[in-house]
Order: sequence, then C-alpha cells, then structure tokens
Amino acid sequence: MTNLPERMDEVTPAWLQEAVKDHSAFRGTHIVEVHSAPVGEGIGQMSAIARFELKYDGKRGPASVVVKLHAPFQAMRDVGVRYEMFARETAFYQSLAADVTVPIPAMYFAAWDPVLQRNAMVMQDMTKWYWPDQLAGATQQQAERCVDALAKLGARHWRADFSNYTWLPDAHAPVLQQTIDDYRQSVPHALERLNAFVSPAARNACERIMKHMDWIFEELAQPPLILTHFDSRLENFVFADENADELALIDWQLMARLRPGWDIAYFLGTSVSETQRGRWQPALCARYLDGLRAGGVRDYDASALDHDFRLSAMAITAIPVIGGASFDVSNERSLALYGAIMRRSLTSVLENDCLALLPA
Repeated sequence: MTNLPERMDEVTPAWLQEAVKDHSAFRGTHIVEVHSAPVGEGIGQMSAIARFELKYDGKRGPASVVVKLHAPFQAMRDVGVRYEMFARETAFYQSLAADVTVPIPAMYFAAWDPVLQRNAMVMQDMTKWYWPDQLAGATQQQAERCVDALAKLGARHWRADFSNYTWLPDAHAPVLQQTIDDYRQSVPHALERLNAFVSPAARNACERIMKHMDWIFEELAQPPLILTHFDSRLENFVFADENADELALIDWQLMARLRPGWDIAYFLGTSVSETQRGRWQPALCARYLDGLRAGGVRDYDASALDHDFRLSAMAITAIPVIGGASFDVSNERSLALYGAIMRRSLTSVLENDCLALLPA
C-alpha cells in the first residue's frame, strides 16, 4: 500500500478500510464513517497522532483506532528521516515486535514510503488509558513499573544476535554515528534556545560532552549489547490506570543495540524531577539489576551498571541538544518539555560525576 496520507484529513474511511483489511480484528468488516480528534498535542514531537472513531456497515470491528503519521513540523520531520526513525519503527512492528517481552499496542497497519517520506500506522486505541505527564514527572510506583519493564526488555535480548535485522543499528552504524557531528553543530543553537533552563555548570558539561561524543559512542558500541528502546521517557509509557499496575511501552522509533544502562539512565535523566532522581536512583538501579538477573543475566554487576549508566547519561543529552535545536519553539509545551529534559539530563550528568569518565 503506497498511498500513505500526508495529513490526518486524508485518513478517510476508504483509506482505513484498505489499510486494515488483512488484520484479523477487521476481517469481514466495512468501515463507512470516521470521526477524528488529535491526541497528545505537544507530547509526541516526531509524529502527528489522532484518534478515529469508526462506524461499520454490518460486522463490527474495533470501535476506535489511533493513527500515527510523520511529524507535521518540517524541521522535526527532517530529523526523523535523517535518523531513520519512521523506517525503524515500521520495521520493528513488521518483524521484531512479537519477540519483545514488554506489552506494546496492537498494530493493525504500519508502512513507510521512503520516496515521499511518509509514515503511517494504525494501532490499538489506548487513549482511555492513563497517560502520565513528563513535566510533572513519574511517581515512585510508576518509576518502579517502568524500570521493571526496561529490565525485562534488556534481559530478553541480552547479547542477542540481531544480524538478520539489518535495520537495527548499534553505535557504530552510520545512522547513529551522525549524532556526533549533529551534536556538535546543534549545541550552540540548542543552548541559546533553551538558555533559561541551563545553568553555567550544565552549559560547561554540555560543551565538554560535545568534545568527546565520538569517544562516548565508541564505548557504547562495546559488548555486551542489548536491545534498547532508546527513547524510554515517561510519556512513552501508558498505564491502564493511575495505580500503574499494567502498562504498555509505545514509540519505537529510535530503538538500537547499545550498552546496558542506556534505558534506565534515559528514564531517570528525563522523566523524574532532579530531587526525586537523587532520592530514588540507588534503589531503582538495584531494581533494574535484579530484573536483569531474574531474566537470566549472570555476567553483569552493579559496578558495570554504574559505569554504563554514567556513560549513557552523557550520551542521552543528544536528545535535548539535537531536538532542542529543531523543535517548534512557538509550541509552549514543546519548549517546556525540551527545557525540562535538557535541565534534568545535564543535572544527572553533573550529580553522577559522569564527566570523570571522559579521557583527559
């Protein structure tokens, strides 16, 4: 199917019918009417997302679905194409999703058009689930559930052979290596745009990381490698309710093979307040390690996790730096979100003495 929509108003009953016709949930159905409403404005930075209520002629399928398209803001869309984010998420749902051990949304359709640079997905509607607010930060119970899920994901794919998944990069892959130059080019602009969120010490840390990003990425490519979600921030977790007893992990656009510790460093460095991270980090890191061991990992200890956490904490600043140089600054929530991620991630770098790992 190549006629992927450019905008949400092009998602018609006929298009949806054609997209989902081969999925078992829609077999024998006929969609005759749709009603849409945007979802998560200012939350999803790399995609347009909308909920569609469906009406049928005869046999009924799901009452509603969520449609996800490429980023509507051109600068962010360019970032998504450059980093193969739309192609990577499509490949994940087409070939690897069934093998992960964390709950994910049911996917009814996923496609990527590299010529027109259009991405379209039709998935399970989880809009009535509880969507946490990353600016407010995770509660302790939410943080524990998220860490448990990330440990299960890592343990399931510990030292796994992904040679058949040529689209899944490690830190040596060109798609991730370009982060090094992009980081260096983006730092001045990102620090200027997010100046209100960056202390002098954080600015100095960012500039030092910039000088050593090639070394950091070389370290991230050394075994053991695991499957990482990569973008494991709070708003990519959705919960069945506020009690966080059941969750799903969404948005697999950046998944990669990296050193253990990436996902938990990313989560704690972006998704909880600085005060809470300082209080919770030791117990949550111990919980992550226990989760790896429960999944069968025996050749990894607390000192290795501490090293990988600190290494990853520096690397994840690429998200607020590169994204911070490209996002729609007129979107108030995007500004607040990138500012918070910039401040939190650099505070994590400073408070965990991550710069001490860098070569002289």
